[in-house]
Amino acid sequence: MALLMVFLAAIVCFSFFDLAGKGGQSLFDFLAFLFGRAVFLLPLFLLLAGLIFFVAANAFNKVWRLVLLATLTCLLPSRLLTRSAK
Repeated sequence: MALLMVFLAAIVCFSFFDLAGKGGQSLFDFLAFLFGRAVFLLPLFLLLAGLIFFVAANAFNKVWRLVLLATLTCLLPSRLLTRSAK
């Protein structure tokens, strides 16, 4: 799971600069729609989640729910804060 998080962080970073191909661009468009401007923080959260999974490899069943909850708690409200007022 830790390697998956690091891999996703790399794909998202590459998609910022149009280096991930059409799949990366589609992923970026979806994530930008979901998280807004906070999408640029997503690689940081994915790397931190990967680090947590590396450190707590033997307690994976206890940790993954907390990491998911923490990531969503940080990113989803930022979508609401960064919406443009119309």
